[in-house]
Amino acid sequence: MARRRRSRQQREREDACVEELHAFLDLLDAVWEDEGYTFKEMSDRSGLAPTTLHNLWHRKTRFPRFMTIQKLSAALGFSIEMNQGRRRVRIAA
Repeated sequence: MARRRRSRQQREREDACVEELHAFLDLLDAVWEDEGYTFKEMSDRSGLAPTTLHNLWHRKTRFPRFMTIQKLSAALGFSIEMNQGRRRVRIAA
């Protein structure tokens, strides 16, 4: 089956999403480092596999699942919720 080519607009939208996601992951990384957690400790706190965390940390996963980011965020004290089909990030009180 032939693979459908993405339009320039689709690629630009995807690139913008990836940039936004990486900016948020940079924030989580900074909190993670400040707290001094190891991959094993974060795995225990979040319920995610250490390899999943490693791949996120090193940006090997281009489009992680929403639930993965939600679990990691919750383990670090953040809350992510869906708002009318769009993702919104807020710091948990």
